[in-house]
Amino acid sequence: MRPEDTVIHLGDFAIGKKEHIGPQAKLLNGTKILIRGNHDKHGSLSWWADNGFQFACDAMVFRGCWLTHYPASALPRGCDLNIFGHLHNIWHGFHPDNGNKKESPKALQFPWQRLFAVEYTDYRPIEFNEFVSHPDKYQSRGPKA
Repeated sequence: MRPEDTVIHLGDFAIGKKEHIGPQAKLLNGTKILIRGNHDKHGSLSWWADNGFQFACDAMVFRGCWLTHYPASALPRGCDLNIFGHLHNIWHGFHPDNGNKKESPKALQFPWQRLFAVEYTDYRPIEFNEFVSHPDKYQSRGPKA
């Protein structure tokens, strides 16, 4: 990432002690935006702004996409996709809500949902248009049938 890049993180930035989060966030280049996840709720929106992020929110519209941590059940007006990060690598049996391996879902609930799971990007950031244009490359719709 370059200093002129904008980085949008879809939540669960860091699990652990709060005092380690700010230094970790400051290691990332660019303008950093956080969509808070369930592991980020310990910090208020302003706390995140004081600890390495230029902006924090619970959801936002970006380039016609509804960016959330949890999969959305509806889209706001003007949005075509919901890009979310909470479910991690559900296609291969891991789901953080229950801690147990369970049968993986065969599909997302709605065709306009896209999972951004770093497990499918080799833990690297992906340029936004690249991700939206190549959903199967990043398994954002699920495994190929």
